[in-house]
Amino acid sequence: MREDILGGLKNALERGENINKAIVSLINAGYSEKEVKEAANFLQGRTPNLQQSDNNLPQVEKKVQNIQTPVKKFPQSKINQNSLPVNSLPTSKVVVEEKKGKGKIIILSIILFILVCVLVFSIIFRKTIVGWLS
Repeated sequence: MREDILGGLKNALERGENINKAIVSLINAGYSEKEVKEAANFLQGRTPNLQQSDNNLPQVEKKVQNIQTPVKKFPQSKINQNSLPVNSLPTSKVVVEEKKGKGKIIILSIILFILVCVLVFSIIFRKTIVGWLS
């Protein structure tokens, strides 16, 4: 039995999701219907029945609903965004990469400008330059 399917079903059940929705979600994600149903049966404590029909799914749903405990909802208060801890490492990494990118762009732009100026002056003063070289 695949661990990732079991993990996905456990995750969905821990978050209060309906077992049928979790099964459909995993099947839509590309997992084999047979493997997903076997994993759901395993989580319910039953032995997997390879010839299970869709009629058994409502029974699974009822069992899950009986097992789940009610979740207490706490009143939501406004949280000051400045007081929340922010993981600054990825943010600073992005800023550093943007600065490096801007620095490269500025340097390359200056080099391009200098080369264009040299090209223009060499076209304008080509006779003088050829005279120096000969």
